[in-house]
Amino acid sequence: MKQSIMTILYNDNHNLFTDEFGQVEYNISDIMPIDTVLYYKREGGTYRSKINGEIFDIEFPFREVNRSIYYDPVNNIFEDEEGDFIFNLYSIIRPNDLLLFKKEKRTIFVNGIRGGRVEINYPFG
Repeated sequence: MKQSIMTILYNDNHNLFTDEFGQVEYNISDIMPIDTVLYYKREGGTYRSKINGEIFDIEFPFREVNRSIYYDPVNNIFEDEEGDFIFNLYSIIRPNDLLLFKKEKRTIFVNGIRGGRVEINYPFG
């Protein structure tokens, strides 16, 4: 008999671990060690864990591609490429890059935390 594997997806924008349908949230510390979670958040990839006879595949996104994020100075928030609010900005850019961006008040390109280039867009007007 083939054992089923539960897939858990990590959403780095919302810092949540959910099932593949986004309906059930998981407390990841019950499934994998925190130092390993931090490693996979940074590097991306799949981590397999077996707990009480259940097998879990935890999928972390790779950030090898370039990204564009957008700043709303009125509300002091950032949005991603799809218009969703970015809850964990420091998983994308470094604090010093944010400081430079807000000081310059113009669109800049920086190296992303997970590789690639990130375009931080300042609105015109």
